[in-house]
Amino acid sequence: MKNLYLLGFLLFSLISSAQNALHFDGTNDYVSTSAGNITGTSARTVEAWVRTTANCVPGATSGGTQQVIADMGSFTTGGRYTLNLLWGNSIRIEVGGSGLSANTAINDSLWHHVAAVYNPLSNKKHTLYIDGIAVISGNITTTVNTANGALRIGQRIDAARHFDGEIDELRVWNVARTDNEIYDNYALELCGAPSGLVAYYSFNEGTPGSNNSTVTSLPDLQGTNTGTLNNFGLAGSSSNWTLAQNMSSAYRDTLTSTVCSGLYAPDGITYWDSTGSYDWTFVDTSGCDSIITYDLTITSVDTTTGYTTSSPPTLFANATNATFQWVNCADSSALTGENSSSFVPSINGHYAVIITQNGCSSWSRCFTVQGIGIEEEDLLPLYPNPTSGIVNLPLNWIGKVLRITESGGGEVWRKLAQEQVDLSKLPAGTYIFSVQHEHLMVIKH
Repeated sequence: MKNLYLLGFLLFSLISSAQNALHFDGTNDYVSTSAGNITGTSARTVEAWVRTTANCVPGATSGGTQQVIADMGSFTTGGRYTLNLLWGNSIRIEVGGSGLSANTAINDSLWHHVAAVYNPLSNKKHTLYIDGIAVISGNITTTVNTANGALRIGQRIDAARHFDGEIDELRVWNVARTDNEIYDNYALELCGAPSGLVAYYSFNEGTPGSNNSTVTSLPDLQGTNTGTLNNFGLAGSSSNWTLAQNMSSAYRDTLTSTVCSGLYAPDGITYWDSTGSYDWTFVDTSGCDSIITYDLTITSVDTTTGYTTSSPPTLFANATNATFQWVNCADSSALTGENSSSFVPSINGHYAVIITQNGCSSWSRCFTVQGIGIEEEDLLPLYPNPTSGIVNLPLNWIGKVLRITESGGGEVWRKLAQEQVDLSKLPAGTYIFSVQHEHLMVIKH
């Protein structure tokens, strides 16, 4: 008997069907919120998709301007956490006083995913990502101690350094996302409510390039921290809702589990009974895929059993380092005191053993034991027994696969059972007749 497990999941779509973004004019456009920030020294991840052609390098020669994607905290040393584009026209994280910059320019008019991860427990506490790949890790001289101050998008919290370009798919997490987690989901819109997600803005509002004067809110799809659009023109191709890149609406996650014998997949039909990784895709009504990888370790139980040809027979289990409970198959009741690896039945019946090994329990096959307490001449259902040749079989065996084996285990017969079997050509000895789970002994002389 299998130990059966069924995992059920209810995953909620967090996206609309549009694939939009928001264009910031680089002058005074920004989105204000009332929360969404990570404070103190806590771990965090901030990520977004951006597209720009702006010169981000400041200075008399370069003439560019820092482009702020998202900011939080207060304008004090160590008190803010700012994701932006700066030196080399690449991604940078600042904490108010110092920062860490990547080297790959991304102001090439193409969409790029950028992310900053802060892990206070890591030797290199800050890591920056471009298009799902870690491009630099290191430490900075200023200690992260982000103050209270709501998340702001497209502008630094001191109302400076406005973003010039488009922003999409902004996410804030209160955990340090791993390399694999960043890569697996950077090109996907999220479904479900992933652990650690604090704020999520998909920017899928408005009608690209149209009059969107009434569409002035940016919903937080993770919570209630709705953003407010400030100073946007909301008409035409700039300072307005625009068409974004076509991202897959899927969410990936991994579940690791150790189970006994096997696991039923979410459809309740597919059965996984081997250690390994299995992918399962959930699709909701809006077409949002959630791809869950199940990393399963299957703990097996040795349920092999056997019996002796004595009368009555001794039933036995082969498992080692295990505990045993013999049961009556007819009603699944435990047989009092029968807790060893072997069992000698005292009455006719159907018996099995529950074997517990490696923290898991499984049933063995059921044995049918007959003939106990019946006079030799009345042994049934096989007669005559002993026999010189012909053996009559019970009617309920007819049409089933009959196996006849010698007492030593060698098979001498395997055919569909009829009313009689002729053993006259076999040497004298003891033979075991088996049909399904019934095993009876016949003596040939």
